[in-house]
Amino acid sequence: VRLLDYGKYQYEQAKAESKSRSHAPEVKEIRLTLKIGQHDFDVKKSQADRWLNDGDRVRVTATLRGRELAFPGQAHALIERMRVALGAEYEMAVSRLGKRFSAIVGRKR
Repeated sequence: VRLLDYGKYQYEQAKAESKSRSHAPEVKEIRLTLKIGQHDFDVKKSQADRWLNDGDRVRVTATLRGRELAFPGQAHALIERMRVALGAEYEMAVSRLGKRFSAIVGRKR
């Protein structure tokens, strides 16, 4: 038979349970192209909205292909359109890396 302090046991159980319930925010990614249709945009918006409601952050990436590279302003506009549709704010501004434009958006906690 082993004797133990029941109060200490309850404290350790509660501590372990609260640790298992915690959720560290992740960065999820939504990829867009300039020629995206309205329905496809709405589907990606609803997925990103679900992630934001779960407390995660979303990286919105717009990839340009071929002749689209001559119009970087449209990539900025597409990312801004997604940000406004989500009702989020920039955590990292729009940046360019080669053919990709990306920004991280999130909601205030």
